[in-house]
Amino acid sequence: MATGTVIDIGVNLLNRQFQKDLPRVLKRSADENVHTIIATGTDLKLSERSIATIRSRQNIPLPRLFCTVGIHPHSAKDASPDFAVKQAALIQANRDVVVAVGECGLDFNRDFSPRDVQIAVFRQQIQLACDLGLPLFCHERDAHAEFLAVLVPFLETGLLHASHVVVHCFTGNAVQLQRYVRLGFSIGLTGFVCMSRRGYDLRQAVKLIPLCQLMVETDAPFMHPSQSKQRCEPHHVHAVVQTIADSMGLPAADIVAATTANATRFFHLDSTILHHPTPPYLAPPQSSQPPPAPLVPSLKGDVISVDGSTLEGGGQILRLAFPLAALLRKNIEIHSIRAGRPKPGLANQHLCGLTLLKSMGQTWTLHGLHLRSTRAQLVHDESSTSGPVVLNGSAFHAAMDTAGAVTLVLQGVLPLLVLSSQRNAVELTLVGGTHGSFAPTVDWMQLGLAPVLDRMGVQVGITMTRRGFVPRGGGNVTVTCPSVTLPLRPLVVDTPSRVVHHVSCRVTCAAETDGHDAVLALRKAFRFAFGVGSHVEWTDEVVVDAGLRTKKGTTLFIHVTMLLEHDNLLTAGGCPAKSVEAAVADVVAELGRVWDGEACVDEHLADNVLVYMAMAAGTSRLRIPRQAASQHVEAAIYVLELITGARFQVDDAPKSRLITCHGVGYNTHPLA
Repeated sequence: MATGTVIDIGVNLLNRQFQKDLPRVLKRSADENVHTIIATGTDLKLSERSIATIRSRQNIPLPRLFCTVGIHPHSAKDASPDFAVKQAALIQANRDVVVAVGECGLDFNRDFSPRDVQIAVFRQQIQLACDLGLPLFCHERDAHAEFLAVLVPFLETGLLHASHVVVHCFTGNAVQLQRYVRLGFSIGLTGFVCMSRRGYDLRQAVKLIPLCQLMVETDAPFMHPSQSKQRCEPHHVHAVVQTIADSMGLPAADIVAATTANATRFFHLDSTILHHPTPPYLAPPQSSQPPPAPLVPSLKGDVISVDGSTLEGGGQILRLAFPLAALLRKNIEIHSIRAGRPKPGLANQHLCGLTLLKSMGQTWTLHGLHLRSTRAQLVHDESSTSGPVVLNGSAFHAAMDTAGAVTLVLQGVLPLLVLSSQRNAVELTLVGGTHGSFAPTVDWMQLGLAPVLDRMGVQVGITMTRRGFVPRGGGNVTVTCPSVTLPLRPLVVDTPSRVVHHVSCRVTCAAETDGHDAVLALRKAFRFAFGVGSHVEWTDEVVVDAGLRTKKGTTLFIHVTMLLEHDNLLTAGGCPAKSVEAAVADVVAELGRVWDGEACVDEHLADNVLVYMAMAAGTSRLRIPRQAASQHVEAAIYVLELITGARFQVDDAPKSRLITCHGVGYNTHPLA
């Protein structure tokens, strides 16, 4: 089934299954138009033997042989303390045949090496690839989140370019594939994609891979396309090519051209030995440098320009501006994104949220979505100028790499879920971190924000089936938004009170005894600090999660919502603490700062409800703290006035600020 001259980027050349007839295997490969093979290095001794074998065949023109040098996660347990020094020396002495660092990565499927050892060895090999300027040939099995947790810091610091990473022999699911592709990794596909049963889901997902990020391989002698126990050989790569072509609906020749060009560029191979034409629309960049960021098109007509560096210049500007622009059918461009931050531009958490927003739209798209992008746009179809905004389905999913905060992703799409014209309920599933630092917890969304939105006519169901903590994440949250009667009701909470009607608290901890101790300590502290006696209704919940127990000790989270007279609502907590005493002290101090003033809500509730006040009918009034730890309120008002046309007024009082908002009364149809 020859489909043209192909490069096989992954062959276990010295596997014992090839011991007796390797020359014949290689001749068959050359005869079947597999003219370049990259031998996979899985430990240093094997890599040395691969180099020797390649040198012994240098007078044989085809197939052209190269190799990688690395330590497979299975072999990580046997790596010597100075393995990286030896690995570097071996590579440097053989740069004419060594084209990548690897095979390296994580394998939590078989766990032949302890997981902490796998991670340490993988991390050192990433650093080595960065130091040597070589591509990274990666292995990952059942360790997707942990794999990214090791890689992403290298990407964020700029030491490693995503275009220098290939995920070899990919067998994961569509969500994982999408994450790798979105980061800019190349994907290596083997005979697994051909297997009738095991490869079915992957065949459905193949279209997610841009051709410029695709490579083919056999992983021979493993992964025979038939799923049988036959020995796989490099010439079987043609079956991989044909299956991909069928799945993508493209000619096999185009897959050959793209994957060969990609492998040549990625591994810096000599392209002069390859004599097939490359279709113009598949032609990759000729530079050996990372490909440039996708161009953001110039917009015509009315475009709202948003300065992403305004005030604190954080991600809040993105999370407000883009969903509102989608709802109001306005083209916007945000420039100078997070310009004042240590790492300017879009981070992975922002990309996750914006990619989700993009997937929800039938009539809009987003440009500039790549890591560290400082400029992004939302653009509506020219034919879509009026009518209700309908989402592209009723069920959506987004997964954060490692422990990124799912609540921040939710903030960036919730206005769209609430205000779009959907006859049926919309369900959103989020995977990632539910409890961490510098972001609201899911507890806060459930017990703090949801009750306030309910007063405005918004019923949001938030269910947490699994909690996700730093660094692993993996929390699972389902958000359900039933159809809402528009326009939203205004929110009026402007009369301060310090008469407590009800206290709700949730303690998330590693040991049940810590939870009960925390509840008792809270009751005692609240009695003295806020006058919460036995006459005040009190609801508490203790959630025990072993994920909070680590080698360094245990962590606990406390969330408290305090309902007072005149609909005042104060929330506190959500920060990780190492002891019951520290957690309770933090909560009391946080509530105390608001209690001593005349605010009716705390600053966190304030900056989250302003968007709904802007879209509601009538006049909303909200009394907030005189001083806040951030400029989120000011940034929100800047964006909301710019995009919605709502009018805000802020009046200072000695111990509070009164925000008055004249809402636009959004009611399905876009504003004139």
